[in-house]
Amino acid sequence: MSNKQQYKQFTVNSSSDYIVYLRQLIIQVHKLMKTYNKYVENLSNVIDDLNLRENEKQSIDIEIYDDNNAKIQYVGSKLLNLFGDLATGALSYYKFRKTLIKRNNLVKSQLGTLPEEVLSILKNFNELRNWGLHEPESLLNAHLENIGKLWSPEDVQKYLSNFNPISVPYFKQIEGKWLISLYEESAKLSEGHEILYNSMLSDYSKLIEQEPVVKENHIALRPFESEIMLPITSFKMQKGKYKN
Repeated sequence: MSNKQQYKQFTVNSSSDYIVYLRQLIIQVHKLMKTYNKYVENLSNVIDDLNLRENEKQSIDIEIYDDNNAKIQYVGSKLLNLFGDLATGALSYYKFRKTLIKRNNLVKSQLGTLPEEVLSILKNFNELRNWGLHEPESLLNAHLENIGKLWSPEDVQKYLSNFNPISVPYFKQIEGKWLISLYEESAKLSEGHEILYNSMLSDYSKLIEQEPVVKENHIALRPFESEIMLPITSFKMQKGKYKN
């Protein structure tokens, strides 16, 4: 491996390498899950305050949905990456289980095979990650298919032949069911997060041969200069410009 490439991937050989890798995953997932669950609980409270479960057709300001969706999706996308990303150079539990453990027979025998439920969730998160974290062209195809069913033939023909001005739609209000749908989807994903997190802890226990203790270390202040070094250094490594 060239000097430019050696830092883009974490080299996993010994049992301790696997422990270091998995520990980093557990730390990141633990923190993000805590934030994600807080946002989902806050969303549930908003739904209760607006009495939407009894009246899901109620009109609500679009900002209420946008604010909750932005927070949940931001953290959720990071969790999908940590659980389901199989890309080269990605840090993820699916990659750890699908490819990395094959490199060490001892680790492979220690961890064994995953339960079908866990494997199914990992596959699903991988698919969600691949679909949701880029803008697929199928969305354009789906849009064209749907307007053909929902619009009049005259409106469809006008849309496909009149290209100026470009009409950008904005909704002022939405039905309350959008918030309920966001909550139900997020709560279901949260259940999957919990199952995979516990699976990681189980793997970690087998590797260190004792019950893992997850201890939250609350620090009074996060300094800027020393902490900002992490993303800066990582970005240099990705570009092949890091020199130690």
